[in-house]
Amino acid sequence: MDFTDRRARVWRSPNERLAPAWVQSWFLGNKRSGKTDLHIIENGTLTVVRYVNEILDVHVRTYAGAVGSDFILNDDNARAHRTHTTNRYLEEATIVRMD
Repeated sequence: MDFTDRRARVWRSPNERLAPAWVQSWFLGNKRSGKTDLHIIENGTLTVVRYVNEILDVHVRTYAGAVGSDFILNDDNARAHRTHTTNRYLEEATIVRMD
């Protein structure tokens, strides 16, 4: 097998799909509670279009608006995070990204 696409793979039984042991939440640190709802990418991989439409537009933009001018987006340099489409969206939405 070739695992050069940087995706983490977890093998588990079908009935364990969303068992708490296999699902990890993430949070955006801020002055408030610092946690957002976990968004599970289903039906395929995370593409740039899905990242912008399902994550940035729905979750990040709303959360950034609630936090205000102190909000800074921290991402991990995944391909979908660093495309021209993503950069353009963040610029138009006036969302600041951590250097």
